[in-house]
Amino acid sequence: MLDNQRAQDSTTNLTEETDASKFTTTQMNGTIDITKYNGDCEIINLQNLFPQETITGITDGCFEDNKSIRKVILSDHINVLNIGVFKNCTNLTDIIFSENASKLTI
Repeated sequence: MLDNQRAQDSTTNLTEETDASKFTTTQMNGTIDITKYNGDCEIINLQNLFPQETITGITDGCFEDNKSIRKVILSDHINVLNIGVFKNCTNLTDIIFSENASKLTI
């Protein structure tokens, strides 16, 4: 662990966000939407960050202008990615979709 908030990915030497408090969320009917990320890690693995929550959406501008993010792994229950979620994320090269991606609305 790096400073208790980051994990080093041994295959890529990229830092993975492990601190859920870096995210702003809204809750409704037992699910959450992610509205903003306030961190600087290169890997965002939403499957690991909120193990007790069901993330169903990521709102417009959530990761906008973040130059650190290189890879995002979406969790199984995300069914809505609003327009502009990754706007101006110039270093983002990989978005990994779950097997439920056929139910995803972009």
